[in-house]
Amino acid sequence: MFSTYGINDKRLQADHQIIKNYANKLFPGCFYEPEVPFGLKNDKLRILSFLWILFKSLLILISQNSFFLGLFLKKEELEGVKSFLNSDVIISKGGSFLVTENSSFRQTLSLIRMLYPFVLAHRYKKKIVIFSQSLGPVEGKFSRWIFEKVLSKVDKIYLRESLCLEKYSIVDLVCKSTNYKIIPDTAFYLQSEGNEITPIEIKNDEYNVGYTIVDHDFKYITSEVDTEAKRKNYKDSIIASMKYLIDKKNASIHIFPQVRVDISYLGHNDMKISQDIKEVFKDTKYEKYVHFYDENWTPIELRNLYEKMDIFIGTRLHSVIFSLSVNTPSINIAYHGTKSQGILAGIRNLENFVVDINTINPTILIDKVRYLLQEKENIENNLKVDMAEVKEKLLIAMGEVCKI
Repeated sequence: MFSTYGINDKRLQADHQIIKNYANKLFPGCFYEPEVPFGLKNDKLRILSFLWILFKSLLILISQNSFFLGLFLKKEELEGVKSFLNSDVIISKGGSFLVTENSSFRQTLSLIRMLYPFVLAHRYKKKIVIFSQSLGPVEGKFSRWIFEKVLSKVDKIYLRESLCLEKYSIVDLVCKSTNYKIIPDTAFYLQSEGNEITPIEIKNDEYNVGYTIVDHDFKYITSEVDTEAKRKNYKDSIIASMKYLIDKKNASIHIFPQVRVDISYLGHNDMKISQDIKEVFKDTKYEKYVHFYDENWTPIELRNLYEKMDIFIGTRLHSVIFSLSVNTPSINIAYHGTKSQGILAGIRNLENFVVDINTINPTILIDKVRYLLQEKENIENNLKVDMAEVKEKLLIAMGEVCKI
């Protein structure tokens, strides 16, 4: 496995504690996310790191000679390059990272960085598979050109939803020029390993509602006033829905931070916003009903906890996928591209339970919660049938990849 972090990035060791147990080896990224060098504070200096990483990445494209590359790469980086070049198949597995939100120079550089493994694999004639990802949006003439140029060389693309084909013409063009197939998101296939225990007690005699809350920065909006207004709308909607569920169902609210580590140089994990919302209820009649958890649980442990919820409201898409995979009726607050709408549209009637974070307000979310409560039994019955079909489709697709 290859990280998106570089060898000197502290997140390389901190963020992969669970997943690296499933790999023979975890290597630093080849064209990794640049950091501000020498511990300096000016974000603009990240360009210096970017140029150094670009230089090393170009050298790998030019030569695979270990002695030559060893002059510029650290031992573990060189080991990773060797492993990559000795592979038979390169599988790209992520969520929605092949995107540009706008046509800015920074977004273009980010796309180039993300496309680099595909370029490297093609350069050394490796088979390439994109497995269970969403693609797009891709803004900007040059970004669309390089996106099409690079991905047209991929041997097979497994899209996790078809909406990105309909919404983004460049994605449709790429997929029709290569071999592609629509499959569910692989997180639906996550299964218990048989030896887990539920890490906390969830009382079965209470009406339990789970939440994941994202510290979304609305970075594609240029106006700070508009950004703050949207952030406020999002938080107010979450808070209002919690109050509604406590008032109507005497619900016990469980806030699960699914992403606890900083996932970019800007940060943006789930911790602070979750704690902030919990604090809103302090010294009110709602306080005793709202629970926030600070533990670092595995995906399987989270999935087992979500199974104990009566309903789930998640901004983290994979928290909703985990919930649905254990037949818990869920609402997803969508915040990026087509992934939420597209993935949930692939399962019977679930497209009706997606709310766009850009247009959310308390009334919209509460109406959706009311509808979910009304349809809860039907959704549960449908999920028992649909999840078996979803997992079978994924099993077939994984078998196909093993034969490539």
